[in-house]
Amino acid sequence: MNVLVYTGPGTSRTSIRHTFATLRPLLTPHYALIPIESSALLSEPWQSTTSLLIIPGGRDIPYCNALNGDGNRMIAEWVRKGGRYLGFCAGGYFGSGRVEFEEGVQGMEVVGSRELKFFPGTCRGTAFEGFVYNTEAGARGSKLSINTEAMGKDVPESFTTYYNGGGLFVDADNYSSRGIRVLSRYADKPKVPGGDASVVYCPVGKGAAVLFGTHPEYSPAHLNPQDGDGPEYAELIALLSKPEENGARVAFMRAVLNMLELKIVPAVEGLTSVPSLTPLMLSSVDNGEGVRDVLDRLRSSGTDTEDGFRLEESNDTFLFRKPMTEGVDMSSLSTYLPSAPTDDLNSVIKLVDVYGSEPPAAKTTPFFDHAAYYNALLRARSTSSNGNHTLGSPLMYSEIVTSSQTLLDKNFNFLTKLPAGFTILATHQIAGRGRGNNAWVSPPGVLAFSTILRHPRRLLESAPVVFVQYLVSLSIVEAIRQDGYEELDVRIKWPNDIYAKNPTPGEGADKDKGYVKIGGILVNSSFENDDFVLVVGCGINTTNSAPTTSLNHVLEAHNTERRRAGRGTLPPIRMEKLLARIMVKLEDMYTIFAYSTRGFRAFESLYYDRWLHTDQLVRLEMESDARARIVGITMDHGLLEVEEVDAQGRGMRGRRWHLQADGNSFDMFKGLLKRKA
Repeated sequence: MNVLVYTGPGTSRTSIRHTFATLRPLLTPHYALIPIESSALLSEPWQSTTSLLIIPGGRDIPYCNALNGDGNRMIAEWVRKGGRYLGFCAGGYFGSGRVEFEEGVQGMEVVGSRELKFFPGTCRGTAFEGFVYNTEAGARGSKLSINTEAMGKDVPESFTTYYNGGGLFVDADNYSSRGIRVLSRYADKPKVPGGDASVVYCPVGKGAAVLFGTHPEYSPAHLNPQDGDGPEYAELIALLSKPEENGARVAFMRAVLNMLELKIVPAVEGLTSVPSLTPLMLSSVDNGEGVRDVLDRLRSSGTDTEDGFRLEESNDTFLFRKPMTEGVDMSSLSTYLPSAPTDDLNSVIKLVDVYGSEPPAAKTTPFFDHAAYYNALLRARSTSSNGNHTLGSPLMYSEIVTSSQTLLDKNFNFLTKLPAGFTILATHQIAGRGRGNNAWVSPPGVLAFSTILRHPRRLLESAPVVFVQYLVSLSIVEAIRQDGYEELDVRIKWPNDIYAKNPTPGEGADKDKGYVKIGGILVNSSFENDDFVLVVGCGINTTNSAPTTSLNHVLEAHNTERRRAGRGTLPPIRMEKLLARIMVKLEDMYTIFAYSTRGFRAFESLYYDRWLHTDQLVRLEMESDARARIVGITMDHGLLEVEEVDAQGRGMRGRRWHLQADGNSFDMFKGLLKRKA
């Protein structure tokens, strides 16, 4: 389940950053916080996987320019059907029926109706003097009086929060007959008439919206005194940083999320910070030979240090060093994620602890057992007929990274010097990347890794590089379904997602369709020395209990059926063994694909056995909603082939379409293929 944070035209980068900083520790691992642009809101099928949409602070008019019409109709319909909406400051204005901002003030006035109308009345501002566009000049601490009757006993009666340009919800108490509740009021008298409602809860059909005139998402830990104008700003930060004020702010946000029926992380008394990025650990399966090869490849581009060398790349800086003997204490990892904004983390030096003949001890990496992984890798390789395996070692592992995909494909010099098979694995990826502009956060239990393949250009005619994404999907499914797990119903959704039979029918957005997503794949390509250098990124829900279904959840349901049939149960899937099987299966398949004469045809029949789309009827939005049946994948260019059908689903002579994965999105559960914006 996703929480989408709108990052389109008009949004304040500061408000976006604070939204992630405040909500991540409250919502992870139950939800993945994902930034989303206006183009994706308009073109991607986000509704079925989203619990909450957040419109942060910024400027309301660009929101209207980007979303008026189709965008707002889509948002409003989704909320009426059960979605949830949070609007901070400009997002609160935007969610109201009318905006009256600085009416009569030349150069600042914004007055007019708005389309969403979650609060049917007017949001009028600014509530207090001093606002100046694109500055913090008007920022102040705004004391709020809280409606504890509506919000619960865990919220204090009042607290001070960040304010800069927000409005009040005019005569909000008059809408109580519609279920609208005032959650907080300005304690100081606003400069504009219309009451004092600063935060309102608005039921909307089966869904709800909470609109703010203030900025309770602003975390004082991420405020910089230098951003303000004069000592008053530093005094404001000091005020908001007081434990009683900041604690009340977080309690207030918890109560808001609880009113919107989201799952939130339990409060931990006395915990004031969360862990930052952790060191990467470099090891290999061959008594350190692979590690020494990597260091030899990289050292010439680096600068020597006292115990290693420093490598400065285009996106990240790496410091290779001897491992710290005391290990890494990650006792709080299972509950919290770093609250630092992702755009600040690229500048953090990435420490790489270099391990020679012995991999990291299990006690230093409680979420991944290196010895178990390397033993499983050797066993899987020993059963393969392919005698030259490289995938899966050397391995660079970390508890918390930004993104394994970014560490490779955004650092071109680093990437091109690394050997094929080099793999990065992380327990947490706090800025993981999916197709297009999608981003995601992976909690413990998600097998999240990126590995390098090199595909020679001379093979393009017999083995087009576009098929690698299909080969990766198939190898993952086959790796899951081997060694006793052949009965697990795990399948491929075109072009690069992994789905499993829903173990809890009746729950979730896809409850009537029988399958739920458990994994996704991203393949990025660059070119160097006549080779395509491919970074294959994968995320597979393996042992996690949230935010979505995992393989072991599917396995539990399968074991229940086995018990009923009087059969033995299967042990839980371990990510170390699964990763090893994927590495070997992918390499075996790739060798046949690349170096036999058959290319992907060698796997065509198996691929169709494993995918979800045989003879599926779809609508082509880009072709005036024409009805069509999926035929398969073209073996020359890897395009999805569909043929036109009549209203009864019968084939018609005439039109066929070939659709490209990167140019179209596929909402499988609506049978809709649409062109991506």
